[in-house]
Amino acid sequence: MKENRINAVIAIGTVVAAILMAAALSFAIGKWSFGKQGYELHVRFPNATGIAANSQVKYAGAPAGRVEEVRLIPRKEQTQDPLTHQFNCVEVVIEVHNDIEIGEDTTAMIKQDGIGRAAKYVLLTPGPDHNSKALADGAQLQGETPFELTDLIEPAGVVDRRGLDPLTLGVE
Repeated sequence: MKENRINAVIAIGTVVAAILMAAALSFAIGKWSFGKQGYELHVRFPNATGIAANSQVKYAGAPAGRVEEVRLIPRKEQTQDPLTHQFNCVEVVIEVHNDIEIGEDTTAMIKQDGIGRAAKYVLLTPGPDHNSKALADGAQLQGETPFELTDLIEPAGVVDRRGLDPLTLGVE
């Protein structure tokens, strides 16, 4: 009878320890946090493929925060990107560490370290004006359209072979 009680206490202790370790690991890798660690910025993109909650945010290439939320913008509220004239369909809410001051001339872009399945992140690049006004909590930025490798591989179109000389096409 005593052995069963000891085994039950050991089992319960092991389960509690496992839950505490999982929670500690989640805090350590940034999946959970106690309240806000910084201030919020809203970045609008025509396309935010590869970005999800908890994606990394970098400022000048150094870690600077994380993505809190990615949400679709209702069609009636979409604004047009002044450079590309594409409509911003996605808003990415990012949290930037309090000790990092982001200027109004900062640009935002979605990047990826490496090729393939490497994680994507939001890169904030400081602008040329070092005296630009700092963005406040809740400010909005226009994100630049991400460049995708697949953009280079777009099909050139279908070749109409009717009426062409077979020798020109290399067909016998």
